[in-house]
Amino acid sequence: MKSSNIALEFWRDTGGFLRMVALTVAMLYLFVFYSPSVMAMLAAKEHYENRDVGIELMNSVEALRQHTSKYLASFTGKEGDDKLAELNEMRVALAEKFQRYVSHSVNIIADQKDEAEHALRKQLSEAVKTNDAQKVKLVSDQLSMMFKHYHSMMEAASALGQADFNSVTESQELAGKLHQSLASIKLGPAPHQYNSEILPFGPLSSAVHEPAPSVEALQDYLGLLSQSNQANARTVSSYASDMFLQFNEDNQVTERLTQLATELNHDPLAIYNYVYNTIEYVPAHGSIQGADYTLFSKRGGAIDQASLLVSLLRASNTPARYVYGSVEVGISQSLNWVGGVRNVEALQNLLGQGGVPNVLITDHNGVAKRLKMEHVWAEAQIEGQWVALDPSFKQYTHEEGIDLNAAMDTDPDQLYAALTAAADVDHENKTVRGLDQAYAAQLVSELEKKVEDYIQLNHPNAKFNDIAGEKKIVKTEAEVLPVALPYISVVASQPLAQLPSNIRHKFGFTLNDNYLNTHLNVEMSLPALAGKTLALHFTPATQADIDMLNAKLPQSESEATSSNAKLPYGLIQMDVEFLVDTQVVATGNRSFSLGEELNTTKGFWTPRFGWEKTDSPVIAGEYQAIGIDYHGIEPGMLVDLKAKNAAVSQQLGAGNIDTLTKHDTVGLFLQTGIHSYYAMVNLQQTLLAKSAKVVNYIQPSYGTFSTDLSVSYFFGVPRWVSPGGLGMDIDRLANNAEAANNCLGDWRDYHRKTGAVSSYLENLVPEKMLDDGTNNPQGISAVKALGIAGQQGQKIYTLTNSNQFLLSEIAIDDEARAEINSAIASGKDVIVHEKPVSVVGWTGSGYIITDPVTGSGAYKISGGENGGYVSDEMAVYFSFIGFGIGLISTPLALMISLLIAGTLLIELWLDLMVYDNGSEFCRDMMVLLFVVIGLLPFLLGLAGLPIIGFLGLYIGIMAGLVVSRALEVISLTGSRCPNQQPTVR
Repeated sequence: MKSSNIALEFWRDTGGFLRMVALTVAMLYLFVFYSPSVMAMLAAKEHYENRDVGIELMNSVEALRQHTSKYLASFTGKEGDDKLAELNEMRVALAEKFQRYVSHSVNIIADQKDEAEHALRKQLSEAVKTNDAQKVKLVSDQLSMMFKHYHSMMEAASALGQADFNSVTESQELAGKLHQSLASIKLGPAPHQYNSEILPFGPLSSAVHEPAPSVEALQDYLGLLSQSNQANARTVSSYASDMFLQFNEDNQVTERLTQLATELNHDPLAIYNYVYNTIEYVPAHGSIQGADYTLFSKRGGAIDQASLLVSLLRASNTPARYVYGSVEVGISQSLNWVGGVRNVEALQNLLGQGGVPNVLITDHNGVAKRLKMEHVWAEAQIEGQWVALDPSFKQYTHEEGIDLNAAMDTDPDQLYAALTAAADVDHENKTVRGLDQAYAAQLVSELEKKVEDYIQLNHPNAKFNDIAGEKKIVKTEAEVLPVALPYISVVASQPLAQLPSNIRHKFGFTLNDNYLNTHLNVEMSLPALAGKTLALHFTPATQADIDMLNAKLPQSESEATSSNAKLPYGLIQMDVEFLVDTQVVATGNRSFSLGEELNTTKGFWTPRFGWEKTDSPVIAGEYQAIGIDYHGIEPGMLVDLKAKNAAVSQQLGAGNIDTLTKHDTVGLFLQTGIHSYYAMVNLQQTLLAKSAKVVNYIQPSYGTFSTDLSVSYFFGVPRWVSPGGLGMDIDRLANNAEAANNCLGDWRDYHRKTGAVSSYLENLVPEKMLDDGTNNPQGISAVKALGIAGQQGQKIYTLTNSNQFLLSEIAIDDEARAEINSAIASGKDVIVHEKPVSVVGWTGSGYIITDPVTGSGAYKISGGENGGYVSDEMAVYFSFIGFGIGLISTPLALMISLLIAGTLLIELWLDLMVYDNGSEFCRDMMVLLFVVIGLLPFLLGLAGLPIIGFLGLYIGIMAGLVVSRALEVISLTGSRCPNQQPTVR
């Protein structure tokens, strides 16, 4: 770099940007992926230069454990009386082969153990000479644990080697003892634990309490009868007016709100009409977004819409309050209100999944006449009188989009026959091998052309909503405030100056060690967090740790990306902080060793279920961006991220890096990733719901996008910490959805489809963020792993209680095998492939756990992540920056060029993500997306077929590829369609 003053426009105009990105992305963003042959040559070259016999020894132990596990699994198959002799003969042959393998393995392990012991004793001697107490302890622990496990393992292996392999029972028993010994050796961090009761992708439960029948019941539910709140319950209606002008986290006073109140001339009628005519209703119960984010997103539940109305009125100096009540409303109005469903069961399901207490009031023949529900509205004090205003209970017009089925005119029977013509389909055992993926790709291309021609001929000027269909509020043009509420009756009601805390949703986060001690705890309301970024990060604890880290960190890209780029475990201490919008809101109560294995527990508190949390492992030193999706990610949030990125780019371009931190670089990239993921999921759910005639609403969800550190263990003792890749882990992707006709099959299949596509997006979004057009980055997710396995000709299994024994045929790690067995035992289905696949930087398996009733799923990859993983050289550098303090101490010129490359990649990605759903949308993207969406009913309509699970995977893959192609189309036109200007709602 000739000068630290870099002009970004100069780089763009001269083409230097693309050249620079092409060069620097290879070393920073973890995504220059070598082919397997190149990787093999590099491995051979470095084998003796950077050989670590300890790693080789543990790899051998792991291989022996996997083979032992698979051998034991062979005894779980079904056997009939007529097959016993044949089966026993096969098991004898297998026992002989296995025992030969064990004998060979233990000889290799013995030699490696001797080499490792020699190396460790040398390290111990050097540590004693230099009086390095920490290293003395670490090496001593490694030697002690090696002797403990080695002797136990070798004793079990020796007994097995001397056994009579003709005695299958004896061989099985001794193999079990060997496996028990091997399983006691900790080889890596604990995997992400699976909760069979809460599958992360899918609908919420529809269980709700019945609406309160009286004022006393309402007050009890709202917590107003406790001693501290008795006065509030008795005297709320006589509060002084200033009590109804106060703001809090539900009805905030913000610049956006006060500006709108001013634009509306502080007129209560104009304010009411604005909220009524602008904010879409979402069936959701409780204070979730608060007033400001409800205005920002233009959607929200009854309580959030009431908060917005109360906030705007109070900002206009008009006293306002909430009213919480039980009301009865008409059936036809309610069917329209929740999304245009056709029967009362669908109505109740949507309200119930959203947490709205409701019950049907029927006549003596059981015919529903009214809906009774708990609801919230507002009251404004006008000329000394309280005027009731309900901005959320309203009617809509539901305009149909283009009938894609008619446009494509595709016969599902012919489609199925073509896909399976050359495939090996085992209907009895529910396996498939060799589906014609080439035909599937060809079909997408043909149907794309057919739909494109159809739209061009019949709807040449169509915009997004013309194609997809649209839901519009029937606006009020009232010239006076309403004189009555739009209900049949109000059963009971309770005025409130402010909402009680027990109907306010919360987010909780705790950091625990492996002994279940809590070291950091955060609990905040969702309204207080709406629109903000959250993160967990670690930073060196003392100046000595900073100095040690800087001394150990690589000083060049070649050092950072070599296979020897690792840090010793236990020598550097890290403090932990929880950030909200880069501001520290909580700190840990102790320091942790870099690489220490920890656990996070995070989740939501809701009025009906209390806390529902999930556990995820984290390694001290990783940087986690935590994303919360409320009722959909707004383009405006991505615009905000883009503005922050532009500011960072400007600072870097001017060479002003003194005030920049990892939050401005790594943190910004990760925040962009997690929020872009949710934005893409929101889009595909919207399109798929319209195509499948499903009413869908996004409910609060959360997940992380983080740097990934790899810790190598030696007989259970951690040794080295190495930068890995980037991991996207979506802990909860929730919705409330219902088929308009309340068809259970349509509802279930919708969740299967959205789950498959959402899984594929977990690898696609990071890939596209890091793709500058030259490097073709690759990541992995459950759906992508299964797709790769299918391309390789692997057999794909759909395992249930009826064919669980087939798990013995599958090569997969012990943790995943145990998880699959547990899932099947709890009534779930599992889709898994035959053996591990490799994507550069990662080898493992993808598997999907689904609920056969609801279609909910957990989309897993080996190691336990509920999500996607990507690894290459740029991620390595991100990992290094992620646990540094400020910017790491690499040469200034190198640092600036690397980070500029990163900010420009973010800028390109955000250009692609910011568009206006309601106006002109890129025609090419719409056609591509809708071809795949249109195929879903055909492929997933074959629900009775045993290959249904695997067909669903192809849908996810094809949809992901279509999104990928569509983004490329947009990028070629300057990030948007010609003559289209990006706008923000």
